[in-house]
Amino acid sequence: MRRVVLYLLTFVVCVMAVSVVSPEMRETLGFPVYMTMNEGDVSLIQSWLPFDMHISADQGQVIKVNDSVLTGDMRVQAGTPISIEPLKSGVVNLEMKLFGLIPIRRIAVSVFPKAEVVVGGHSIGVLLASRGVIVTDYSSLVDVSGRRVSPGKAAGIQIGDVIVEVNGVAVDTVEDIEREINAPSVHGSGERTMRLTVIRNGEQLVLTVTPALCEIEDEAAGTMKTRYRLGLYVRDSAAGVGTLTFYHLETGTYGALGHSVTDIAGKNQVDITDGKIVRAFITGVYYGTGGRPGEKMGTFSGLGDVLGDIRRNTECGIYGVASVPFTNPIYPDPIPVASVSDVKEGPAKMLTVVSGSTIEEFDVYIEKIQRQSKPDTKGLVIRTTDPQLLSRTGGIVQGMSGSPIVQDGKLVGAVTHVLVSDPARGYGVLAEWMLLQAGIGERNAEPSLSSALPMSV
Repeated sequence: MRRVVLYLLTFVVCVMAVSVVSPEMRETLGFPVYMTMNEGDVSLIQSWLPFDMHISADQGQVIKVNDSVLTGDMRVQAGTPISIEPLKSGVVNLEMKLFGLIPIRRIAVSVFPKAEVVVGGHSIGVLLASRGVIVTDYSSLVDVSGRRVSPGKAAGIQIGDVIVEVNGVAVDTVEDIEREINAPSVHGSGERTMRLTVIRNGEQLVLTVTPALCEIEDEAAGTMKTRYRLGLYVRDSAAGVGTLTFYHLETGTYGALGHSVTDIAGKNQVDITDGKIVRAFITGVYYGTGGRPGEKMGTFSGLGDVLGDIRRNTECGIYGVASVPFTNPIYPDPIPVASVSDVKEGPAKMLTVVSGSTIEEFDVYIEKIQRQSKPDTKGLVIRTTDPQLLSRTGGIVQGMSGSPIVQDGKLVGAVTHVLVSDPARGYGVLAEWMLLQAGIGERNAEPSLSSALPMSV
């Protein structure tokens, strides 16, 4: 009899546990999937479960639960409200378990600093390095003997290295490197080993490399010729034109682009610690159509007109410290950064430069908002609705990356991508993620870049 009762109790507990962990029941019990909070806020989660729960976190020191920092497993009595209070900016995952064994819900809590910022919209040029040529990828070569080689990779050159000298001669362009590795004075005597001076993570290194002699097509003559090559994709320091998103008056920190600058494959963020942003002047726009994105055409004078340095290259933008204060005539005073809970589907404004250096404001519509648990560049789906912008550019074009989006007097996000099939529509990153990755609100924060096409050498 006792065994039958035990089986029945086990069966009842199992049925209740299964019902509790079903998605419908978890929503009914008030367990969210994502939570976004600002520093200084306190949130309460009310559970109606008749059982004790256990809560753990994948990292400490970001939030307090019921006035305690989670250092392990915390037991919460049945019916007790769960209080969550931020300690600092960051993202933490809470794991809630029934009886300490059965997972009920994983809650991603994102804590963002409270801040007001000067809205951007300014056109900027992005310089990846003040000197040298940047390595963005490797290429595989076939030399004149038929061997497949990659000399640069074999020599230990890494993606993100900045080549500043070849055999002691300074190089600043792709053409400089090609000239030096094919100089008759180097190869005339049969000597092929060369010294490449590179900057890596702020340190200067000298590497030896043996270029491969390859046959390439001479397009002008229509014949084949032999040239020495390194098996590297490289590009000059100028990366192109983008848009400033915000400027934080108290720290001098800025955020721009809304997405990272990557290598030729578009996969890896190039680690550059010598980057600069400079003033840019928009000279024209290639009109965007379905299947062919448009593009801003701009000029910038380089290091003669520096606006700031680049200290972070992240998935949600580039960040650094401005060397001059930014102002915006449309929004002369700083405005709050919106929490994702403040953003709503509906009309908004986008600020960008279409001609010269004048910031203009255009109508857009936020079609969709993604509730995210980690930084991502597609937190918003937006559609341009402004007739003037559509007639002048066709919608969103390259170079608008980083253009701020304002709704109800708050910065809600920045443009990141255009939909190639429909240039009137595109994606945006939530402003909260940009603020977090800028390091604003961090203790002792130190506000790191990497798009001209790379060339193969």
